[in-house]
Amino acid sequence: MYAGGDSTHRRGRDRHFLSVHSLDTSSSTGEDLHCKCCCDLSLEETMAHVSGERAPAFSTEELEKLVDGVLPQYTLLYGPPDKQVSAHQKKDIWRAIAKEVRTLGVHHRRSTQCRKRWEDISHWSKKMAEGDVGGAPVAP
Repeated sequence: MYAGGDSTHRRGRDRHFLSVHSLDTSSSTGEDLHCKCCCDLSLEETMAHVSGERAPAFSTEELEKLVDGVLPQYTLLYGPPDKQVSAHQKKDIWRAIAKEVRTLGVHHRRSTQCRKRWEDISHWSKKMAEGDVGGAPVAP
């Protein structure tokens, strides 16, 4: 019943939203509600996140900004252990990268979304380099 989103599960998500997020209701019209916690999402974006809705695909511009943000920090994030930084510092780096991606104004990307997308791209490109992408073999 989870796939259909039974009402008990939905109420649990709403309770989670209300317990974790506090809304900024300073807008007199009430149309521009934003979450006041660290995520800085609009009410609509936060509810979509809590409800488990799928985020839109990254645009080409977002992917370019993501790559431009990760490459200078690559050694700190994924380099040899003696060159890497602490988990907290890595989170800060990913937050900064996500902030840069958000400057495009396409979608509000969280640091976890950016990190996951980078890891997906990295995994896919390694499979491409190994020639292990599935499908019919290419004729020589």
